[in-house]
Amino acid sequence: DSSRHAGVYIALQQIAPVLLLKSRNETYAENLQSAAIIGEMVGKKREMQARLEQHKERMAQWASQLPKGTRVAFGTSREQQFNLHTQETWTGSVLASLG
Repeated sequence: DSSRHAGVYIALQQIAPVLLLKSRNETYAENLQSAAIIGEMVGKKREMQARLEQHKERMAQWASQLPKGTRVAFGTSREQQFNLHTQETWTGSVLASLG
């Protein structure tokens, strides 16, 4: 992740080629885009595209099983806090992609 690893980027480049992708705070769509980039970078573009298509089909199947017009919110709680996840978060954007 470029925001977390910027400080060691130069050191990592001395070891091997480096590809920095967003991971922390990325949305579901950004995560799928990163997967496609990784597939291309490791010479498995066709395989990754096929896998992403399978994933898209499975998500569509799950979405078709959900009641229409249902609204949900995703939250997490800890001892000292409660968090609601918007569509700008990974979890919230997964839920939004399901409709």
